Amino acid sequence: MQDVTTGDAGVALSGLKTQVRRVRPDFSEKKLGYRTFLQFCKAAATSGAVHLRWSADADDYLLTV
Repeated sequence: MQDVTTGDAGVALSGLKTQVRRVRPDFSEKKLGYRTFLQFCKAAATSGAVHLRWSADADDYLLTV
């Protein structure tokens, strides 16, 4: 996340999994017990690992570290 985020603006959820898989080709949220990448990100937000918020401007969730 730190490699793809730019300041406090965050990074859009759409396309993020593709970026993660470029760095870690074996990544799968399903291996970790999540049905979708959004569920995985929401769990990470609940634990405090990331901040997840909806952006009407981006029409997408934005993640920040």
